[in-house]
Amino acid sequence: MRGWVIALAGGVVVVAGGMGAFWLGWVQPAKTGDDTLDALLPRTALELAKVGLFGPRYLRAMAAIFHNEHSNGTPTGQVHDILEVGDETLHGGPSGGPGQAYRSTAIDLGLWPSQGDKDAQLDDDDDRAAYVAFVQDPANLGELIRWAVVIFKSKLKIAGGDVAQAVQLYNGSGPAAQQYAQNAQDFSQLVYGEALA
Repeated sequence: MRGWVIALAGGVVVVAGGMGAFWLGWVQPAKTGDDTLDALLPRTALELAKVGLFGPRYLRAMAAIFHNEHSNGTPTGQVHDILEVGDETLHGGPSGGPGQAYRSTAIDLGLWPSQGDKDAQLDDDDDRAAYVAFVQDPANLGELIRWAVVIFKSKLKIAGGDVAQAVQLYNGSGPAAQQYAQNAQDFSQLVYGEALA
């Protein structure tokens, strides 16, 4: 970002010059104090802007998602291996990356190449292995952040723009998703002093 940027963010006109204003306006208010998590924020903010989601509230929601996925769901837990693989035994899995993008969801959203017959693809051990290799490759971290943002935006649309509901939908439905949403709210209250909204 060079020069000056004039943008409408959350109903407020923001006039900013260069990367410093971007950092102060979006990234700095979303910092968590966790070095691993905070290192993801600049790229996440960029990817959010690319899909039309401007401002720290969305970045904070993404930080809560990343934290939930990599801290055992405890608000005070430190983020661990950001490229770990999860959901390996589930039919639609595995999942991976900072947002633990579920393979089935990645196929549905066009993030992971479809082979046509989704059920057959989900049963394909070669496709599963290729997905694991992709999500564990550090060279793909930026792309995996993009995937998490695309998934979040799709959930935000379903939630009618309700950020807290989108965070819950990010993890699916039912009691586990409700607990996921509560963990994200607890994290937001602890780190930012306010609920996700």
